[in-house]
Amino acid sequence: MAPFSLIKQVLKNYKLCFLAGLFFLLFSCKKKDADTGGYSEQFTDIFNNVNRLNDQKKPDNALKYLDSAFKQIKKPYVSDLFRYYGLKFIYHERVSHNTKTALLYADSMLMIAKKSVTNKQYVANYAEANFAKGDAYMNLSQFSNAYQCYYQGYFMGKNNLKNEILAEYTYRMGMVMFKQEHYAEAMPPIGFLKSCATVLRIRSFSWLFNLSSSSVTSRSVF
Repeated sequence: MAPFSLIKQVLKNYKLCFLAGLFFLLFSCKKKDADTGGYSEQFTDIFNNVNRLNDQKKPDNALKYLDSAFKQIKKPYVSDLFRYYGLKFIYHERVSHNTKTALLYADSMLMIAKKSVTNKQYVANYAEANFAKGDAYMNLSQFSNAYQCYYQGYFMGKNNLKNEILAEYTYRMGMVMFKQEHYAEAMPPIGFLKSCATVLRIRSFSWLFNLSSSSVTSRSVF
């Protein structure tokens, strides 16, 4: 009986060790794959390759590669999805000039932003998505909608985003007001353009009087 009891005890201990090891392995894998707010390793490589193709002036190839490679990610992180839609937005805004399609991707960015896993990620994504929508509406000459989106993005990101980015979109809000002929609010020292100059520490306001010949420039937030 003694040897049998000993064997039984050994098997029991072995089973406990096996279960403990299995639990540790599963926990480690889950922790490694957990979405903590950044890009996944897979998407980081994809993003770098897309940027390389764009640097080579091959935006169409970059888009095809993005669509093909992104399908290989089984469980994309929130940031992966957000940047995927962001890249599609940029393509249709700047390359194909299909603003209505770009607006759809901006809507998708906003939808994904609401699924952010950290507060910092949510603030940055929510602001960027609204800036994207604002640009699309601006190109569609829907100035009231553009202003609303710019303001929402600015209000959300004013304490969390880089000053240069906020200044660029403060300027855009002033542009919207100017196009709507709200000159008093758009011109310094009244309104958002004053904030723009203050943020960038601009000493002179003279450049602001060229608004009528200005156009919306490229976005630095992406």
